[in-house]
Amino acid sequence: MQAGNPREREASIVLVGDFDPLLLVPQWFINNKLLPEEDAVDNVAIEIVYKDLTRFTLPNITVEIQPSRVVLRSDRESLDFMIVDLAVGILTILNKVQITALGLNVFEDYEFEDNAVWNEVGDILAPKGVWSEILPETPKAGLQNLQIQIRKPIRERGVYNFNVSWLERHGWTRFQTNDHYESGQKPVDGNGLPLKGVSFEKFDPVKLISAGWDSRKEFHLRAVQTLIARAEKEVADGRR
Repeated sequence: MQAGNPREREASIVLVGDFDPLLLVPQWFINNKLLPEEDAVDNVAIEIVYKDLTRFTLPNITVEIQPSRVVLRSDRESLDFMIVDLAVGILTILNKVQITALGLNVFEDYEFEDNAVWNEVGDILAPKGVWSEILPETPKAGLQNLQIQIRKPIRERGVYNFNVSWLERHGWTRFQTNDHYESGQKPVDGNGLPLKGVSFEKFDPVKLISAGWDSRKEFHLRAVQTLIARAEKEVADGRR
């Protein structure tokens, strides 16, 4: 069994653009066949409808509309398809809205039963030794929150932002992936310089969501499993 086990998780989709919170209320979703009629009575809980924010929930799903963004959340993996369908539906119906950025996200909170493996994950990402040299008197130095940005292959739009943060509960760590796209992104080389003669396809949020959801999931799983497996190996080798 893996040393770290996922206990809590949330997936989300963020659409950045101009939206009207007073328009995108539950009835709008029902009228446009994005939610079934029965949900209006049985499942939708409206938290707020205001010019600056509309928020309502369904079981395991949260819909939040702000003037500058739409945020769709799912806390159950088997229901992630609902936020994908909602995002695609919003973009298809409101096809005149200019989307400037898009985020496909997930976080998982892992509990580590082996304290040594938990600490080793932090040591792999942020070795403590250099900080003990910088401040020898410190009683403790270690990873608290770290973000790594991984560029996709040159002809692919978007970047992965991978975050690791220690939670207040001992032995718990949050792994988070943000698959981030911007409409104005240009292809660059390994030094961040513009690439001549290389261009991306037209920025198409619907296509990016449809194609990127599974690839984001695969990247996140591979990143987390690789880190934990490396930490387990380092600890096992040290105990021999």
